[in-house]
Amino acid sequence: MKSKLAFAAAIAALVTACSPEVYQVNLEVRQPSKSGLNLHGKSIGIVYEEGLTQDNALFAAQTASAFARELESDYFGSKEVIGLYTVPAQDSVTVSTLRDLVMDTGEDVIFLMNSSAGEAVSEGIIPFKMELYAYDSMGEDKLSSFHGQTTLKKLDQDSADNIAKRISPRFKSVWKPESFRFYWFDDFYVESWLDAIDKVHEGDFTTAISIWERFVKSKNRQKAACASYNIAMGFYLLGDMGLATRWLDAAEGMENVSLAPGLRKRIASHLEK
Repeated sequence: MKSKLAFAAAIAALVTACSPEVYQVNLEVRQPSKSGLNLHGKSIGIVYEEGLTQDNALFAAQTASAFARELESDYFGSKEVIGLYTVPAQDSVTVSTLRDLVMDTGEDVIFLMNSSAGEAVSEGIIPFKMELYAYDSMGEDKLSSFHGQTTLKKLDQDSADNIAKRISPRFKSVWKPESFRFYWFDDFYVESWLDAIDKVHEGDFTTAISIWERFVKSKNRQKAACASYNIAMGFYLLGDMGLATRWLDAAEGMENVSLAPGLRKRIASHLEK
């Protein structure tokens, strides 16, 4: 009996003394678009001005719809969630104009599209101009504007789709590789720690968090602190800076977590954008 107790005590001491290992994960991280607008996690509305003719009005609607589909493919997994609205032609567009549209629509970000197709100058050549204004109510209080012109053969859906494909890359996400570090322990629960990291590799941060939550109530404060840090990083990757900060505070309240200052700087930098 004594030998069994001695063996159990030795194992317990080994587990208690186990130090955390650091695992680095390289991920592609979404950055603001080339336009400078950060549209991720925000509701978007596209407002188009009514055309002076029936053909112009229909084409404006088709172009706005095609532009919405392009943005939805990047930010919403192709779910049709971007609101489409129409307004009379504006004499001038100001920050106040876009602020009012935010209030009217309830969207976080508003695009105002003013497009016009002229009379065909020769067979198969229709001059086309577009002015696109953007306002992010959750960002800087400023109006962004983009202008362009081209020629079209027809005012049809194919032409609208082509225009949307040409203008949308400016507003789609830019992806940048970044490295993220997580703690894990080489102990009896090593498979669980590494399962969580596998989920991070897959981009399934929610499941990874649920795995780490099992260790937060551990009697080993170091493990609980490291698990809390991992959870904080998980929420950072999910874009929830509030929960990321709360879990990071909890981690540092338990132990001196060496990776914590780096994550805190990342959170602060994200909040400044």
